[in-house]
Amino acid sequence: MGAEDAARATLEQFIDATARRDLSLMRSLFHADAAFSGRLGQREVVGSIYPFFDHLAQNEVYSTYAARIVALSAAPGCAGARLEQRELFGATWDTFLHLRDGPEGWQITAMLSCPRA
Repeated sequence: MGAEDAARATLEQFIDATARRDLSLMRSLFHADAAFSGRLGQREVVGSIYPFFDHLAQNEVYSTYAARIVALSAAPGCAGARLEQRELFGATWDTFLHLRDGPEGWQITAMLSCPRA
């Protein structure tokens, strides 16, 4: 499987894990040292991905949640993507993800989420 196909498969798993609030799958998709930047509730967070996991566990994902891959750029061993996530915690988000192919396979190493105004 090429880099773009592998990255796309990881992104589709991310979308599925978000929709189902599957925290086990979600954690497996992220590198242990992955970074997060964005808003969780009323607070801005820059740092570890773990506050995002906690927020996902504590907040309902609407049944109308939908996401799509807006852009994906891949090279051997790494990729970057932009997702549009609708009805996630009651808002639409632009989510940017960095991925890499490492010892654990393709994983997300960084996530930046911006709510639309």
